[in-house]
Amino acid sequence: MKARWPLLLVGVLTLIAFALRLHQYGGSLLGDEMSTLWVVRNNGLFDTVRVVNSDAEITPPLYFLLAWFTTRLGSNPDLVRLPALIAGTAGIPLVYVLGLRTVGRVPGLIAAALMTLSPFMIFFAGTGRAYALMITLLIASTLSMLAAVRGGRNLWWVAYALFSCLAMYSHYTALFVLLAQFIWLLWAEPGVRKQALIANVGAALLFLPWVPSFFRDSDSPTTDLLASLQGDGFETKRLAVEQWAFGHPLLDPSQVPGRAAVVAVVLALAVAAVASLVRTCREKVEVRVWLGEHKMVILVIALALATPVAEALYGLTGTDLFGSRNLAASTPGLLLAIGAVLTAAGPVCGGVCGVVVFGAFLVGTVKTLEDSSAKPDYKAAAERIDQVRETNDPVVDLITAPITPVPLTPLGSYLDDDAQVFSLNQPAGEPPFLPLTPIPDQDLFLNKALAAGETGRVFIVGPRAEVTVGKSGDGKYLEGGNIELPKDWRVDSVESYPGLADLNVYEISRTPDYQSADSVGAEAEAEDQLDHPQAEEEGGSEVSGDR
Repeated sequence: MKARWPLLLVGVLTLIAFALRLHQYGGSLLGDEMSTLWVVRNNGLFDTVRVVNSDAEITPPLYFLLAWFTTRLGSNPDLVRLPALIAGTAGIPLVYVLGLRTVGRVPGLIAAALMTLSPFMIFFAGTGRAYALMITLLIASTLSMLAAVRGGRNLWWVAYALFSCLAMYSHYTALFVLLAQFIWLLWAEPGVRKQALIANVGAALLFLPWVPSFFRDSDSPTTDLLASLQGDGFETKRLAVEQWAFGHPLLDPSQVPGRAAVVAVVLALAVAAVASLVRTCREKVEVRVWLGEHKMVILVIALALATPVAEALYGLTGTDLFGSRNLAASTPGLLLAIGAVLTAAGPVCGGVCGVVVFGAFLVGTVKTLEDSSAKPDYKAAAERIDQVRETNDPVVDLITAPITPVPLTPLGSYLDDDAQVFSLNQPAGEPPFLPLTPIPDQDLFLNKALAAGETGRVFIVGPRAEVTVGKSGDGKYLEGGNIELPKDWRVDSVESYPGLADLNVYEISRTPDYQSADSVGAEAEAEDQLDHPQAEEEGGSEVSGDR
């Protein structure tokens, strides 16, 4: 029974991890997930690769191919997240095994528990992008490498090459960890340098067909856009590290896990590190001898530092990748290093510091379950609208933030296919939507949506949207997230769904006893301008029904 308790604990952690990730999985789609869904839903398998190979994406194709298959299991848009959910859950037992093979059973258990509770890992295991998949493939690559070194069987070298290649096909930042593995292998195991070189050459050859796409993606304007969105400067980079190590990729660390929790976990780890160093120095072992006896510790440190160090150096070339999500590849190494430091600090100091660390992670986990940390609830809004709308009732999708890089919006992905959707503030043309991508005249677009309401009823949905009435019929009703309707409209109901940004759903209708000539004229003019080919060419285009 004593030998089985770690496996039982890992099994319990895996079940807890699955439940936490399933909660994230059930939230509404947002941001880059819309790109994943748009690519795989509207294209066949080979066309999916073709679109990913264009400027519409700057990531490799593996996750898209897996998502293409999972979305064929049903019509639920959330199926685009299924590969991430599976990979993010599988990472729990795998990181334990990696700890067992490197720094020991207890550090492996600590790493598995921290990965279970990590808000960062919970988020990406329930998000339709490649980060959770990349992390799990990198763990599998490292385990295969260690098995090949230990057993010497060619099958493990093949597995090492295959998992390394698949990690690269999932996300480009995997390269930094793979390079750290290879350098460690050449240093720590000189007897297998030939096999290591062959395996890595094999992985590179398998990735060779995508290398031209890699260079195009590196020069894509989308890369500069993402760099501008993540920001620069020391403070931004510090926050990125805190989000990656202890927090949530969409929230300031002062919110999740909270500033007090961040300070507590940093101090606890600093105390544990000092205690570990003191205990090591007491052994009075030469550095060269210590390094030789602790090769696996060096590997874990290399895995933990590979991505942040490489991205910091890469930023000197002019391309800034140093954001929290791009640090994800080093997460297993970071958590294993934390486990090793807490264990090496001794049972008393390490135990006390460990309680503080786990407490901080637990606080972060609990906060991710709160409504205030959830994505805007487009799923609930769509269900509400589909329950009460009639077929011809227009839906105005008021976009007030960069929540989608493609024509498909979160609201549009959940509404029934027959819904008539007008997406305001949505750029025109083909993705990717960049800062200079033109946005049509939104007042004309809104007027067309109002004119399309044959039943006199329209739904307006948006994060923090505010809809009022009383405007004179001058045809200008929209300003940011605020809409002031003509006097002949009224707000019948409003419902709010809590989240990172409260999502407001307005049901409006035309008053039965009043209709101003000015507003009628404005709507008629909008209908004429947006329907006329010349007007569309000059700036009006409808983005709707692309589900």
